[in-house]
Formats: sequence, C-alpha cells, structure tokens
Amino acid sequence: MDLIYHEIKPSNDIQGVNGFTEYNTIDFNVIAPGRKMLGKTVKIAAQLIVNTNGVSAPTGTRKAPGDNIYLDHKIGAHAVFSSIQCEISGGPKAQVLENLQEYPRYCSLLHTASRKELDACSVISSAELKGSFEANGSINIEQQKTNVANASVAADEDPSFCITPKICFNQSMGDSYSFSKNGNIKISCNLARTVNAFYGQDMSSQVTYSLQNVRLLFTSIPDDGKEGKMMMSSYVMVKSTMVSSQVNVQARVPSRAVKSVSIVFLRQKQESSLVQNTNELQSLPQLDEVSYSFQDTLTNYVTYNITDLNDALIRGVESVPGNRPLHNSSQPELRAANRSYILGTDFDNQILDLSAQKFGFLCKSKFSGISTDQRLVYLFFHTELML
Repeated sequence: MDLIYHEIKPSNDIQGVNGFTEYNTIDFNVIAPGRKMLGKTVKIAAQLIVNTNGVSAPTGTRKAPGDNIYLDHKIGAHAVFSSIQCEISGGPKAQVLENLQEYPRYCSLLHTASRKELDACSVISSAELKGSFEANGSINIEQQKTNVANASVAADEDPSFCITPKICFNQSMGDSYSFSKNGNIKISCNLARTVNAFYGQDMSSQVTYSLQNVRLLFTSIPDDGKEGKMMMSSYVMVKSTMVSSQVNVQARVPSRAVKSVSIVFLRQKQESSLVQNTNELQSLPQLDEVSYSFQDTLTNYVTYNITDLNDALIRGVESVPGNRPLHNSSQPELRAANRSYILGTDFDNQILDLSAQKFGFLCKSKFSGISTDQRLVYLFFHTELML
C-alpha cells in the first residue's frame, strides 16, 4: 500500500532547556501533500520528567522511588493533557472539528466503562504509562536503569510514553483523510496543571513536570483521488455545580448528532487538591432521583425518571461508547471506594440534534451536607462528526 510513517515535531518547538510544561500549548501542523492519513494511527510520543525541587529542567532532582507521587494508573500519560483541539486549517473544509475539554476525565470515563484492572497488563498500556494497580502510577514516572553499550554502570533514563489520543481521527470509520480534498490539520494540546496531572502525600508546589522530545506520529497512503465519507466520534463537555440537594442542568449542545450523554462527579474542594486524584469518578452520596428530558427524532418530548440507583448506574455505563456491560470497572466495591460512578443515558439508538433544543438533567440527593460539600457535575455528550 506504499505506507509512510510520519514523525512531526511541534510547530512551536520551544524544547530548549525546559521543554514543555504545565499550561503550555503544543501545536502540531499535520501536512502530507498527495497523501491520505489512515484513521486510528495518530500518536503522541515524548519523554516525561518529574522533578521534586521546583525545577522543571532536566537538571532538577528526579522523583525518587520512595516518593508518594502518582499519575492516575488507569489513564497514564493522557493525564498530562488537559484539553486537545483538532481543526482543519486552510482548504475548502476549514473548521474546528472538536475542542476536547476535561480530556483526562473523559479517558477515565472510557476506561471505567470498558476495562478491568488486569486489562492494563499489556505492551500498549505500558507504552501509555498505564498499569493495573495504583502503585504502577508511581513506578511508571520514575527513572529506570538502562544498560548502555560499553558502559560499566547502567544509566538512569527518564520514562518515555507513546499514547493514542482519543481524538476524532483515532475514532473514525470510512475513507481515509485526504489532505488535498480537505486541507491541512492542526492539533493543539494544552498541558495540565501539575496539581491535576499528579497526586499523592508527597505532592507539593515544588513538584514539576516537563515533556521533552515531543513528536506526533501518523501513517499515510497515496491519495487515490476518491472522496469517500468519514464518520468520526467525538464529545462535547458541559460543566455545572451542585450547590444544593437538587441540580437542574439545561444544556444546549453545539452538535446535530448526539448519541448519548455520560455524567460524572467530583467534590469541588478536591478540584485543586495536591493529595487526592482529581480525575476520579466520584459517587454522589444518597442519590434519590435522576431525570433526563429531551425531544426525540419525531419531536416527541421524552422524560426518563429513575429512582433505582443500580438502574441509574447500569444506564450510565451503557451511555459510554465502546462500553462492555459485563466487563468494566464500575463494580460495587469500586463505587464504594468512590472511583467508578457514572450516570447517563443513551437515546434509544437515536441520533439527536441538540443544537436547537435543550437537554435537561435533574438530579436529587438526600445528602444534607451538599451545600458545604458541593459537587462538580461533568456532562459528556458523545457526538458524531461527518466529513
């Protein structure tokens, strides 16, 4: 098929002494004239450096094996990317395709609905710095001894990763992406705050991280001149706050093709916690009732009222694309540990236009302390894109 494996450096390559660190944006201009990019082949690779002395440069003091500092082992290196934007720049179809906010939480959502702990025992998971147990989240961000030819002492090497980001080009069906027909691609990755990417008892303001030798990889084939359709999956995130025993969210989503919504929670006071994992899918205490309301494809007004917690959580898992009802991490013991709680619903196999109507989410809790222990509410609307 005349495959070409491409490797692209960031267009804003500031990788001098410090590399890319928290709050930085990494831009990739993806260009391949006369070629088509194969779907599901985009990867981001880099070297991860975690220091504990306030220095983000490679000369700082690295995290030691005894330091209680973790990356979320379920999502691995995805945790350092707070958001990702994909757009077509130039050409006849110039547009912003997606703006993926709360990206690490979305990755945690996908993992919870379709993976169990031991599924991370694979080469692919290891490459993304994932692991089956929380301890892997600490070990995977430490330097490792590496044997160097003709050297009497093994060298310390910082961990490297290669992730497959959950962007629309990696969740596509149909034809491959033609640069000639559509235009060039720009992918922008915003790096997460250190406090959101890492957690643990030894976390402090002195802990920093940086990415070195960052590059984007993809595979292409010759452009055959055909212009087939591409169907791609994406999401839109809406954030709200539950300040009382009842939250009522009325959301209009900028998409004409929404297939389901998944909803997760986080204690507001934990959003900037150094010690606790900010990407957990936390439970909502004493859930009383959940209600979803929308217009279906026949413009009938539909309302689902759910009072059974188990039914609400089953629907939540089923709302996540690629879910595996009998093989997931949303188990009672994990929900009790406050790490795998998902609400949500699909739309009875319908694709809805929510750009001109509002989706309603009503949630009631019997927890009396909600006013002083408020919850952040994240609604992930799973969408379809067509090129």
